[in-house]
Amino acid sequence: MTDTELQAQAAHAQGLAYLEKGMFGEALFHLKKAITLVPNYLEAHNTLGRAYNETGDFELSIQTCLHILSQNPQAYFVLQNIAKSYGEMGRHAEALSYYYRYIALSPTAATAYSDLFLTLNYLPMSREAMFVEHYKFHIFDKNNTNSNYLYQKNIHDSSKRKIKVGYVSGDLREHPVAHLFVPVIKNHDRSKFNIHIYNNTHSQDDVTKKIKNYGDTWRDIQALSHEDTLELIRSDNLDILVDLSGHTGSNRLLIFAARAAPIQVAWLGYMNTTGLKNMDYRITDFNLSVPDSEKYYTEKLWRVTNSFTFDPLMELPDIDDLPALKNGFITFASLNNYKKITSHVYDVWADILRKIPTSRLVFSLKGNDTLKQSVLTKFELRGISSDRIKIIDQKLIEDYVKFFNDIDILLDPFPFTGCITVFHGLWGGVPSIVMEGVTEYERNGPTVMKKVGLDSCIAHNPQEYVDIAVYWASHFDELAELRKKMREKFPKNEDKLVTKGIEDAFIKMYNR
Repeated sequence: MTDTELQAQAAHAQGLAYLEKGMFGEALFHLKKAITLVPNYLEAHNTLGRAYNETGDFELSIQTCLHILSQNPQAYFVLQNIAKSYGEMGRHAEALSYYYRYIALSPTAATAYSDLFLTLNYLPMSREAMFVEHYKFHIFDKNNTNSNYLYQKNIHDSSKRKIKVGYVSGDLREHPVAHLFVPVIKNHDRSKFNIHIYNNTHSQDDVTKKIKNYGDTWRDIQALSHEDTLELIRSDNLDILVDLSGHTGSNRLLIFAARAAPIQVAWLGYMNTTGLKNMDYRITDFNLSVPDSEKYYTEKLWRVTNSFTFDPLMELPDIDDLPALKNGFITFASLNNYKKITSHVYDVWADILRKIPTSRLVFSLKGNDTLKQSVLTKFELRGISSDRIKIIDQKLIEDYVKFFNDIDILLDPFPFTGCITVFHGLWGGVPSIVMEGVTEYERNGPTVMKKVGLDSCIAHNPQEYVDIAVYWASHFDELAELRKKMREKFPKNEDKLVTKGIEDAFIKMYNR
């Protein structure tokens, strides 16, 4: 290897390290340096494509990956990156075509299956078809000879010792999962449970440090292979292992597929089945999972009274007066992941803006000017002038929560509803208009609204959704009063009650 190639390799390694830390400017600098040194360095081109995706330059990411394919038609791995970029732009049909193409060429690419399944949740799709797709993931299940050994080694009366519970997540940072996980992990009864945390989080922050202090044992596994992680977890002799990621990014589902613990449970991170037969249970509740849902899961549904709650993880600013009182018009906002904004959502939101001609919509977006213009064009094609749409960049969490003092009502997307955006909005005094369906991901946002008794903001069809928006646009005083009292509506001690319900479930699973 020449000196130039060694320098390029070092620059690529630095770029990759910065990318994993979320330091995108530095990552781009070193990756471009690597390619300047060795123009046909395909691995560096691929990492550069990933970096462009992270910074919102999705078209540039796609172009970079297509360049790799033109140089090496066997570089199938870039198809997944292309699919992700199309997905970030909300172009899900194109994203799916690339995922299916990649899986056909590389049928054991587990992360591609996960990305594909996650994308399907954004689209209107029958429960039967959704389950058929997810069920494909059971090809990764292992008929494990260690399973009986694990059961025999760990079987003890739970009343005589602590139950050893492990949690696996790649989202133990400022992330929606952390807001849902912290209330439980910090309230666990340590006289009954010994808590192991398996951290697969790459970009760690102050939230990571906080969570680390709540467990009895902390294991960093992000640098470990699946085989080494499996060996590590088995050596800890757990009773129950809980997955907090499902088919989202940085998941370690292959650990569960290989049976790392006697009892394996899915919870929180993914509002659908994993498709794994080796995943024994899924913790849900009676609001999220309607009767007769069992046939759409490979896991056994374990319904508790209340399966999740929320921790803001920061000191929240005071709630200001309703902006509409001084503005004279309603300001709606969408602060959700853009991937959730489908064509049908655009239709309904445009209908609201037409019915309330003085209203405005603030739209949060990760992407470059091209994507922002495409959003304005979608509204213009539906008769809504661009001066009524304000597009803002996705904000840091500190700015994000302050922003609620500038908006009156959140518009929640569908079929994949929000959760943390709904929670944050309520803590900021801002209700969400949500659409309730039959699947978990269609009932997430509505379940949050029910926690504060705002069933009146839950629609069951597009017309109801529009009608609710129109109602609030003519009831400023009622909305202002609701805003002032919003934080008082949150149930008291819900974090302790949810934790107790989860712990009772673990004890019953173990004793069963």
